[in-house]
Amino acid sequence: MPASCPHATIKKMSMEVIALDNYNSTNGTVQHDQGNSSRPAADSAAPVPAYSGFSPVDTYDGQPLRRKQSGLGIASFTIFASMALIFAIMLGSVAVKLTGLIDMETGVYDSAEIERRMADMPELALMSLALLGTLFGNLIGLILGIVGLVQKERKKVFAVLGTVLNGIVIVGLALLVLVSFAAVSVL
Repeated sequence: MPASCPHATIKKMSMEVIALDNYNSTNGTVQHDQGNSSRPAADSAAPVPAYSGFSPVDTYDGQPLRRKQSGLGIASFTIFASMALIFAIMLGSVAVKLTGLIDMETGVYDSAEIERRMADMPELALMSLALLGTLFGNLIGLILGIVGLVQKERKKVFAVLGTVLNGIVIVGLALLVLVSFAAVSVL
């Protein structure tokens, strides 16, 4: 049919009216009709939002998404708590085993007596290894915490706590070792 035909003009005008009926000016969306007669009318159907690439609030069916806690963050915090407990128990055990070797008033200690006691108590070597094991555990906890911080769509409370606390323990133990080496080199 030529474009000047009145039927073509009416059909074109009716298509424009349908397109205007499907446009929702309140939220800038367009509802598309695929010719399915079982589909509800345009007024009762939920509007299809125009894709903008940005959503200030993540939603699913109109409800905000609930983010889960980071499993790696929880693991990091749990590792910190367990390593802190093991460290406290082992340090307390070593202190109890070595009581009386240092004169608290003068700070003088008998190195020969300490060496003799350590030779008589092999469990002190195991306690020392356990203390080093807690440092290794804190290093793993620090790595898990950092990975937990990088995870998307997860809460980061435990990841932050695990990273900070494990980092404090590692830095604190490193400073303690440096201070002890400096003290030994001065003597």
